[in-house]
Amino acid sequence: MPDRRQFLRRAALLLGGLALLPPSALLASAAERVHVVRAGETLTSIAAQHGVTVVALRTRNRLESSRIVVGQRLVVPGAPAAAPSPAPRAASRA
Repeated sequence: MPDRRQFLRRAALLLGGLALLPPSALLASAAERVHVVRAGETLTSIAAQHGVTVVALRTRNRLESSRIVVGQRLVVPGAPAAAPSPAPRAASRA
């Protein structure tokens, strides 16, 4: 039984390369999300918006440079789990 990556690669080939998402986006996990680049955005602004580093974005999307284009779909790696917020303290009576 082929693994998930093999299946997705074959599916992309069957579509004749017309897949709308890059292979990295097809393999996004539940902790990741896809960001569509809008006019005026940079990798730095996208990274800041999602709380990740530019290096993490470039690595996850296999970008050789920081050049991006409007409409490009980027997989945003899952941010580290946030620390649980402290439980509210009960009011004390003096």
